Amino acid sequence: MFAFVPRKVAQKSKSNPAPAGSASGSAVIPPVALPGPSQAAPVHNSTGSSKGKQKHSEPAVPDEDLVALLSLSLSDHSLWANAELRRALATADEGWLPLSALLRNSAYFSHLSARPSESAYVKALRSHAADMFEVRMRVTAPSRTDWQGTEASTSRDPGGYEVRRTDWRDALLSARNTTRQEWERSTVYTVRLASHGPTGYPKLTGRPSKQECLPPPHRTVPRIYSFISSLLGLPSTGQALSTGVQAITLPPHHLDRPGDVPKPKGFALVTFASEDDAARLAAAWPWLPRRTDIPPTDDKSAETTHAPAREAAKFGFRALPKARWDALKEEYLAHRQRLLDQVAQSAPEPEPEPVDAAETYRGRARDHGWDRDHGERSTSAHAEPGPEPARNGADPDAPFPPGCLVYVRGVHPETNRTTLKALFAARGCGPAALDYVDYSKGMGTVRRSSSSHVARTHADLPQCHLRLSAPHHARALVAAFSSRPLVQRQGLDSAGAEGDTGGGDVKPISMEVVEGAREELYWSKVPEKIRREAVRKVIAQASSAGGEDDGADAGQGEDTGEQEGKRKRKRRRKA
Repeated sequence: MFAFVPRKVAQKSKSNPAPAGSASGSAVIPPVALPGPSQAAPVHNSTGSSKGKQKHSEPAVPDEDLVALLSLSLSDHSLWANAELRRALATADEGWLPLSALLRNSAYFSHLSARPSESAYVKALRSHAADMFEVRMRVTAPSRTDWQGTEASTSRDPGGYEVRRTDWRDALLSARNTTRQEWERSTVYTVRLASHGPTGYPKLTGRPSKQECLPPPHRTVPRIYSFISSLLGLPSTGQALSTGVQAITLPPHHLDRPGDVPKPKGFALVTFASEDDAARLAAAWPWLPRRTDIPPTDDKSAETTHAPAREAAKFGFRALPKARWDALKEEYLAHRQRLLDQVAQSAPEPEPEPVDAAETYRGRARDHGWDRDHGERSTSAHAEPGPEPARNGADPDAPFPPGCLVYVRGVHPETNRTTLKALFAARGCGPAALDYVDYSKGMGTVRRSSSSHVARTHADLPQCHLRLSAPHHARALVAAFSSRPLVQRQGLDSAGAEGDTGGGDVKPISMEVVEGAREELYWSKVPEKIRREAVRKVIAQASSAGGEDDGADAGQGEDTGEQEGKRKRKRRRKA
């Protein structure tokens, strides 16, 4: 008789048959496949839809962008500028460089928000740049510790992909024989502005629009590479590494901190392999445009060819040789320093008036809202510099509110707007009187003296401007700091400490009301909407000040009459 076999067990045994090539009854283990480009699991550089639990996926990076970044990382200029890369190429095995090390050390890949895998780069190179790059896979060798014990060398050899240029010998020779002057002559400064108006010139005045300096299609380094190459008709394949765009440098912003990755802001320094290409770009798209829009055509091939030029004309693209750009930069820096020196010289330091001890004591009591002479609370902290109707009356059509700007010197270099607003509001007429604190770190210079320490003169201290809501608030704030000088000894000190005006390492805070040409120059840089709002506040303050004063006087008279009546009634009861 046959043994009974359960149905489920029988089906399970049929699903796992023995290998056909087995000569004996023992099971045969299939060979383990080595990881390689064709056998490894495919890693797609895309954000395709999946049914898993993954909710957040990185944005896809086009293969053309990956090829552009690799081309810039291994260009002739990169080999010349990066001594470590040049040394690694010279000592490498037939010019093969680890792809992982190149992705980790090249500065061009820091502009990518997403980090594609190495297989994505390999796929892009084999699809779009097979004539420029060669790729191979290096299999990890067995560790020596498996054969010779733990005392053997433990150097790690992870293996992986390796890449090299097809003309790596010529590239290494060119990098060794090129000078900085040659690369400087092959560099141009490019900028893209807003769409020009009917006159054909870019809009260089006024506030930037949404399209100015940051066109959406070309705001990354790979897009700039493709745009410049297509604009000049340079090859994107073949000999592009030695004849096309060699480097793209993003100038850092003056507010960027050391070590920050520069972000594309609509302008860049583009280096070409040939001086002729740089001169051709500067001549075709001069700094002062004199061109018109390219007319459309029905030919699809011509439309595709003229698309980059039409887009460049739309956004006001223009170029300038780097030598001329350096000269303009030096001229601008010298002009800015000259203006700062003129402002420092035209603003003399106000000399505080001598105040006796009794007056200082009464001033402190009034600041705390208590009048010692009359034994009762004071209605206002600063009654002396009250509002002047003749001075406060502002014209509704005035370009800015006169007498509402205060220039401050002597604040701490590490302070911020919040701390300064609390400090000045406590000594002034309250937070409502202080409209805006115009302060940015770095407004002020520190000059090194002949001694070992840094001498901070009063003209070199950090500076700021205060916008008050009314002229009498500005005068009250200046009077308060003139009578009681304060020193901000720490960056987050919002109370201040009494300082010595006679001298010392740290100068007290000094301020003055800005008037005349300096006041007009400052307000001319403020947007018109903010200026109109400031004028409106001054008019509202002046109109409400008179009504409040009349009401306060009437109320005070009524209170006085009620108090006298109560006193009389009390005296009659005692009698």
